[in-house]
Amino acid sequence: MAIKNEITILTRAEQADLYSPPIFSIEEQRLYFSLNDAELAVFRSIRLRAHRCYFVAILGYFKSKPVILDIAYSQVSKDLMFISKELLGGKGLRPFTPSQKQKDRLYAKVLDLAGYHKWDESQHFNSLFDHLVQVGNAWLEPRYLFDTAIEFLTSHSIAIPRYTVLQRLISRAMQQVRKDLAHQLNQLTSPELHVFLDSITAIDDGLSLNQLRGGAKSLTVPELKKELALYHQLAPWRTQINGVIDGLNLSLKNRQHFGELINYYGSKLKRFKRAQQHLWLLCHLTERIQLALERLTDGFIYHIRKQQEAANTFAQQAVFLSWQSAADNVTKAAELLHLFVDENIDDNQPFSVVRQQALKVMNDRDIQTLCLYLKKQKRTVEEYQWQHYDEQCNLLEQLLRQVFLCLECEAGKGSEAVRRRPTSTDADGNRIRWTTEEAVLGEPPTFPVSSLV
Repeated sequence: MAIKNEITILTRAEQADLYSPPIFSIEEQRLYFSLNDAELAVFRSIRLRAHRCYFVAILGYFKSKPVILDIAYSQVSKDLMFISKELLGGKGLRPFTPSQKQKDRLYAKVLDLAGYHKWDESQHFNSLFDHLVQVGNAWLEPRYLFDTAIEFLTSHSIAIPRYTVLQRLISRAMQQVRKDLAHQLNQLTSPELHVFLDSITAIDDGLSLNQLRGGAKSLTVPELKKELALYHQLAPWRTQINGVIDGLNLSLKNRQHFGELINYYGSKLKRFKRAQQHLWLLCHLTERIQLALERLTDGFIYHIRKQQEAANTFAQQAVFLSWQSAADNVTKAAELLHLFVDENIDDNQPFSVVRQQALKVMNDRDIQTLCLYLKKQKRTVEEYQWQHYDEQCNLLEQLLRQVFLCLECEAGKGSEAVRRRPTSTDADGNRIRWTTEEAVLGEPPTFPVSSLV
């Protein structure tokens, strides 16, 4: 969709504020309508009283903002009456309307006193256009370009032209920047990447705009699985996407601006030209991939810490219950000891038979706990923590392991080992896994990271 000359830059209220005469207070009237010697000389050279007042009014307005205004008597009658009484004395003014030639002559005097030039397209258009194209490569946003144009005109002592002139100028500058980017994009993007980007805007099955604009709304397991699935769809294209964006030399502001247009237009994206769609999608995808990694990292850390807390709680509770259970089972120890002196058990009977009889009295874990109790020992908290982790194998294997393999860790000096991808065949694998987790969590681990790999 081509950009029209009527591109919206300012609201109606902003246009009125810029291109209407300012409303002065009494103090501001005295400030802006006072004349120095050069201005007073020009003032006295004007023959008609009404034109003198009109000259002082437009001079004061130009001091306030360098815009050539087309004003009527009814808009500035209070200022004209103030000027008439303060500078000329006596009676006020009758309503009047200067002709266009008279207005042009009076504004020529104002511009000469202010050291400004009137906008001349043949002289000023190219220099301002080139400047806007250069700035557009940093941030292609209409309001920013408008402010840049005003700043350029002011610094070069050029009166601000009509709003439609700036509209047309900014539209052409934006078209030129996009044309240059589209040309570079076609050269840098592979046919396969073009097909992938086209598939996103298509209605067919696969990665869609809704998926890109959505994502994990929380750190729950189902939401993280959605984010992980999205990342796995984007990961194969990550190198190509980053290569194209780097080749375009886009500024950070333009990347953000183009990327945000995906969320702004949504399904209406297909109304735009293919090159624009792909440019905006590439910028959005770079941000989206990074956002997915951040969400996965947050979710990984959250669930690891949650499992640590749950494992500690479970272990403390289990230690207490096992100790209490062992105390309750002390009386059953007599039955176990009796098996050694039971005359009904033949000495030639296999030990497995005796074991089966013992397990009918108590299960093997209760027997081990009872032995520790009789020796005044307890099972370690770590044993029960690992028991809890074993019970969470589905979470570890189906989510956290997959997330862990997506994470990117940066190693500081002296901890370069964390930069290696941990594998089960490493000779020093456990140390690498624990160091990696410490880098992610920022603290010594108590979680069985080996189960993730």
